[in-house]
Amino acid sequence: MKPNVKEIASIQRDNIFYGYINGIVPNIDKILTHEAGWRGYDLFDDMLTESHVWSVFQTRLLAVIGREWAVTPASDRRADKKAAEFVTNCLLNIDFDSARQAILLGLFYGFKVAEILWDYDGSNVVIKDIVGRACRRFVFDVQGRLRLLTPENMFDGELLPDRKFVLFRNPSIDGSYYGSSLASNGCWLTIL
Repeated sequence: MKPNVKEIASIQRDNIFYGYINGIVPNIDKILTHEAGWRGYDLFDDMLTESHVWSVFQTRLLAVIGREWAVTPASDRRADKKAAEFVTNCLLNIDFDSARQAILLGLFYGFKVAEILWDYDGSNVVIKDIVGRACRRFVFDVQGRLRLLTPENMFDGELLPDRKFVLFRNPSIDGSYYGSSLASNGCWLTIL
């Protein structure tokens, strides 16, 4: 007997527990949706200002950022080695530690978006900076595509261009596009 290779219980398949609005998947994090309402991300932000929470979390962030990193060529071909060298130089020419710290905040929030600011160096397109953006400004549609909430499109958001944003998503128990946040696990301490 052949196995069924189709995904059956995906987020895209009219999940009755998500309450889609116009094809946008809501964040079902309990703290963000029920306990704090519209203040959800503010509550998470406030948690990071608590000295013990920030100290413990920053210790883990710095442990990751302090690790050695390298860009590995895809093969031994000259073109792949040149590409790896080029990418390495791009990352060395920005504040890559700050960019990684901003992205790793996705562990706390469940996901994190960073915008890549591109520039020209005369002959090549290079990375000028990688800047973390507030999670509250983004939603996901049922296809899992990241969308930016804007004054003109406050509910559905605007679809974002390819190769412009970095998305970090903490693994989620239920497959949520928003990931699983450490903040929700510790938030009861702040609410009390």
